[in-house]
Amino acid sequence: MRRILFSIVLAAASSPVFAYNDFESWSHQQRMQILEQAEACNRQALTREAFRRCEAQERQARQAFRKAAFEKRKRFMIQHLKARLQCIEQADSPKTLKACKPRQR
Repeated sequence: MRRILFSIVLAAASSPVFAYNDFESWSHQQRMQILEQAEACNRQALTREAFRRCEAQERQARQAFRKAAFEKRKRFMIQHLKARLQCIEQADSPKTLKACKPRQR
């Protein structure tokens, strides 16, 4: 039972690659959406003021995206640290403790 639980904790501690891919996919979709909305706005803009409003909307969308991306990364890091802490707390030998180290990309 202890070995199974430890394996689950190790799997959680070694999941950053999957989470990184999920984040990159989400990030790409968000950036594409911002660009598509900006392009649509620019196509409809007929005056200089309308173009400026489009630029302002795009700037606000990018700022909101950066804030959301920061929060998402922060939540992931906290989750990953909690999984590592749990792994370290349950380690019962130097070998299992070493398995809790983060892997290099």
